[in-house]
Amino acid sequence: MKRWSPWTCALLSAWALCASGCDTRHQPVPAPSAAVAGEPAASTSASGGVLAPVPKNLPVLDTYSGLLPCADCTGIRVQLTLLGKRNATAYRLHEIYVGTPDGDKTVDSEGKAAVVSGYEANPTATVYALNPEETEHTRYFLRVDDGHLRMLSGSKQEISSRLNYTLTRDAPPQPPSPPSTPVPGSDAPPSSS
Repeated sequence: MKRWSPWTCALLSAWALCASGCDTRHQPVPAPSAAVAGEPAASTSASGGVLAPVPKNLPVLDTYSGLLPCADCTGIRVQLTLLGKRNATAYRLHEIYVGTPDGDKTVDSEGKAAVVSGYEANPTATVYALNPEETEHTRYFLRVDDGHLRMLSGSKQEISSRLNYTLTRDAPPQPPSPPSTPVPGSDAPPSSS
């Protein structure tokens, strides 16, 4: 059996704490209280607190997917959907903790999102903050380019690791193609000129 160096163990432990700890996130998110008729249900935060409702009619800005590292499972299959009209104002997060001792665990959450300017290494970078009002449970994603987000630590720092913390933008849905109609004469052989 391969032994991990103390440095590797410390790094994985620090990441687990920064990402709100995998062990606590395996617990099912409590169901939000029932919504009043016609109003969206309140969202449940990572800490179990009830957040403001996420309007159901917000347009999807982008969806990103990937497999993030996990301290006590095979990996976390993530799908992050950013919602809003021009900037991300809300999110939906679907996470599957793959290969836990109790099997795969699914955690769905949604809440407020905010676009914040920069972080220590790049003050002008675009960073998405999930649950910005809950400083202990805020998750940060750096916009690397048009097609990628990279998870930052809970203190909004780059995670120094060889592990992959990148989510890739899903292809936007393509509008349905109109049915093709044959063009008259298209069956004719090409003319030789």
